[in-house]
Amino acid sequence: MTDSPGPAADPGRAGGHDEPGRHPPMPTISLGLLALGAGATDALSWAGLGGSFTSVMTGNLVLVGLALGEPAPMGAVRPAVAICAFIVGVYFAAIWLRRARAEDATSWPDRVSITLGMVALVQVGVLLCWLAGLGERGPGQQSVLIALSAIAMGAQSATVSALALAGAATTYLTGTLASLTTELATTGRPATMRRRFTVLLALLLGAVLEAALLTGVRPVAPALQLVATLAAIAVMALRRPARP
Repeated sequence: MTDSPGPAADPGRAGGHDEPGRHPPMPTISLGLLALGAGATDALSWAGLGGSFTSVMTGNLVLVGLALGEPAPMGAVRPAVAICAFIVGVYFAAIWLRRARAEDATSWPDRVSITLGMVALVQVGVLLCWLAGLGERGPGQQSVLIALSAIAMGAQSATVSALALAGAATTYLTGTLASLTTELATTGRPATMRRRFTVLLALLLGAVLEAALLTGVRPVAPALQLVATLAAIAVMALRRPARP
């Protein structure tokens, strides 16, 4: 499926930067963890919540179009909910993050860490709703989980976009794949190419692990994306230099 960028120019394409004097690059391991969580979230929503995506919005647009064209309008409900919720997550995170560079002189803007902390809180809500059985009920209850997951992915997308770092997409990765392939065919920067490869591999791994959880230990399936987000926050904290 194709994918759509967040509120800023797609940092997964060649337009991002690793310039000195701006925020140093987010550790590739943190990006990989966030991409792993995105892969797990999409796998959960597709396989466990009735067939929609919570981070790949153009995929949902296609699903809405298919449902309306068949016609089977009820099939458009879940992907439409995901699209609206994703927009909400991006919008409010972007408002919060728009002055992060201006206000924060440290390597890791506080607003980035706070936003990812809010993502983790929303993912806690997803896990609690799942444990309460909403994922096994009807479309209405499942749509609640889809909406929460999509809000989290929208906020994550806005957070990574705010860093304006080359190769640093974690949810919309078709552009990342295209850029990596172009760089392999031409003369890409090794650090950026490694970052792109890492997030693509992590996305795939997240989907694989989530499928295993849904099959083997279904009650805790949504815990994977929460753990991935918390781990990314921890890595960011460890890499943050001490304040003078």
